[in-house]
Formats: sequence, structure tokens, C-alpha cells
Amino acid sequence: AMLGSVRTDPDRPSESRTHAEDPDRRGGCRAAFLDPLILIWKHSRLRPLCASAFLMSWAGTIIMCTSGQYYNDALGLLPYGLPSEFAMVSVLQTLPGQLLVIPGYWITGSLSKSKGSLFLLRILIPITALLMLPGIVMAFAPFMWILPVVVIALNYTGLPQVPLFRMIAGVAPPGRMGEALSAAGITMQAAGLVSNLMIALTSSRVQNIPMKSPLWVFYPLAAVLQFCAVLPLLGNPRHGHWGAAAGVVEDQVMATIYAAVFGLRWLRKSQERSPHLQEASSSTEASADETNAAEARV
Repeated sequence: AMLGSVRTDPDRPSESRTHAEDPDRRGGCRAAFLDPLILIWKHSRLRPLCASAFLMSWAGTIIMCTSGQYYNDALGLLPYGLPSEFAMVSVLQTLPGQLLVIPGYWITGSLSKSKGSLFLLRILIPITALLMLPGIVMAFAPFMWILPVVVIALNYTGLPQVPLFRMIAGVAPPGRMGEALSAAGITMQAAGLVSNLMIALTSSRVQNIPMKSPLWVFYPLAAVLQFCAVLPLLGNPRHGHWGAAAGVVEDQVMATIYAAVFGLRWLRKSQERSPHLQEASSSTEASADETNAAEARV
């Protein structure tokens, strides 16, 4: 959230204003915490992206909170498992997924650049929702060799964050990319808080269900939440399009045209407002020509 207080203003002198005179430094708490939330509410393209991030974070936190106890319970290690068996489960639920998800992130980044972030998001989110379902297998086939397969599948459910954050950075208003990214971070942490509260309130009751390893019911719930994350991304925003970051050809062409138009407007207005800069540049060019001529004569 502290990234939300960072403002980019290259024309603002760093030493000419005091803290009281600088409007960007007044109300630092508001700039750090409230401005990202206000940005989510007002920005029609950022709002659905943050909603999608909220749902994906909610689903991922459910899996993270229940996976350790669920694996040990499914493998029959609770409450009399050996320390070596607990250590093996701990290794298998971390190391294989961390290693084998690296190619997935590399491929996702390449596809996000070539195919477009929006197209990739709409494909990846339903696929990763299906990858959460293999966790149910542990309750009915409790074998140690199945655990790495389930963990690798669950690690791949985080791949949609790559094109998601690329789109968030792309749709951010000029000079407010830090606020946009912090807004997405705030929504994801809020989802984590909601998920932890839900697990704390319901896990004891779920464990009392008369079935083997009843924590498996959280996996289809997480899959449903992950699948719902694609719904805010269907169609176009309420006002306008997604922009060049989405990878849509029409949006990229329009973004290029608008950038050129506004660049010409800025150039024209800057020339009208500061004619002395033109005089200074012309005098500098004249003095440079005289210096070159003198060097040539010498």
C-alpha cells in the first residue's frame, strides 16, 4: 500500500517546495491507503481486474490454509505419524511444485507478450480452476506418489497472475502505476483475510463430517471461486476498451493513435506557452554553428 504514495512528476523541483507547500505530501496516510481504493472505485478498467484478483487470491488462500493438514490426514499420518513421514510430506508439497512451475511462468510470459494478456487470462483462469480439482484425489487414493502430482497442479494455478498484473500496469492512469499495483495488492490481501476468517470459522465443523479426510470439500469450492474470476473479464469495461495492454489489435491501434494525437497537442501547447525556450534553443544552435566555423578556420 505504501507504493500508492509514490507520484511521478518530472517537472516538479525536489528542493523548491517545503512539505507544507507540496500538495502531494499533504495527507500522506490518505495518499497511501485511500487513494488506491478510490482509484479502484472510479477506474472502470481497473475495477474488474481487481475483482478478478480478489477471487483468485480467495481461492488460492483456501488451498494454502488447508493443504498441509489435509495431506497429512489423507495419508493417515494424524495423529501418530513418524517425524520422517511428516518431513517427507513437507518436502513433497513444496519442492516439486516450486521447481516445475518455473517453465510454466516462462511460457506464460511469452504467450502474454505474443497472444495478448486479456486472451491469455480468459483461457488460463478456467484451466487453472480445473487444476484445483486433482486435490480431491488424495482423499480417495492416499498414496505418497500422488502428492507431488497434486502439488504441481496447484502451483500452476498461480499462472494467471502474470498477464493479470501486466494488464493492471497497462491500464493504470499516467503517473499512477504504483497506486494501481498497490490497489490490486490491497484487494488480494483483503481476499486472504476473508479466506482465513472463513477457514477459521468452518474448518472445525467440516472436520466433524463423518467421511474420510473431509477437508477435500474446500478444493471444489476453491475451483468454483477461481472459475468465477473470469466473469469480470468477459466483454469490455463500462467505458471504452481495455487498452493496448490487453493485446487486442483494435485497442493497440487506437492507443497508438491517441498517443500520437495527445503528443502533438502537448507539443503545440508547450510551444505556445514557452516561446523563450524556442529562442534559447535557436541561440544555442547559432552559437554552436559559430564555434564549429571558428574551429574549422583554425
